[in-house]
Order: sequence, then C-alpha cells, then structure tokens
Amino acid sequence: HPWRGSLLYIGMLVIGLLVHATTWLSLWPLRDVEVWKVWSFLQLMLAPVVLYLYSAITVPDHERSIDLGEYYLANARKMHGLLIAAIFFNALTELMVLGYVASVPLAFLRFALIGLLLLCAMLPRAARLHRIIVPAVIVGTLLLVPLVHSPIE
Repeated sequence: HPWRGSLLYIGMLVIGLLVHATTWLSLWPLRDVEVWKVWSFLQLMLAPVVLYLYSAITVPDHERSIDLGEYYLANARKMHGLLIAAIFFNALTELMVLGYVASVPLAFLRFALIGLLLLCAMLPRAARLHRIIVPAVIVGTLLLVPLVHSPIE
C-alpha cells in the first residue's frame, strides 16, 4: 500500500478495537434487564454510535498516498474526543441502567483512560507526548477487558 505507516496511528486502531470489544463485553450484564425505558435505550445506543463515528474518522478516505503519522496528528483531537465520549457513555449506561458501577477498579481505570485521552486531545501536536500516552492507553484498555468481562453462560 502507498501509505506510510505510523505507530501512533496503528496504536489508535488497536485502542479503537479494544474499546469496541470492552463496550460489547460491558453490555452482557444488561441482558437481564426486563423493562427498558426509552431514555435508557437511547443512552445505551450512544456508545456504539460514537464508536461508529470514531471508526469513520480513524480510517482516512484518500486515494493518494498519505503520511499516517501526520493524519493521526491532524485528527488526534477528534479521535481522542470520541473515545472519551464512548468510554463515558458506556460507564453512564452501566450506572443508569444497572444502578451501579461493576467495580471500583473498573471505575478508576475508566477515569484514568479518560484523563490520558483528554491530555492527548488537549495537546494534539505534541507527538512525543502521544508516543508515551498511546501505549499507556493500550495497556490500560487491555486491563479493562478482564474488569468488564463477566462469565458468559
């Protein structure tokens, strides 16, 4: 492919896939909800819609050769902002529909990830900072998986 690779860009793709997976896993406890209110359902749909928008922004729509590192830095604010929204809406749905957050470590880790992503969003052109934070967010998101996963019967 004519695109030049970027570890930051690839890192954001990995983070997006992991957030998609943890969002899906966090929906499993909602299977026991028998009565849904319209507001709860709309709230439930916010995270997947935001993740769709994230996917649309993350994948460039260019016919010509582009530098993915520059593409990442040019769109970092949007990408990080949408991931913050997805993590927030996912936690909010869990709290509003179930009435509780699954665990304190899960809540703390979500808060930490939102903070790191917010830092990247506020400083979109600081490539050195992003080279530290993007791998940290990948590790943090990997830690989310066992925290949101409940045994699927």
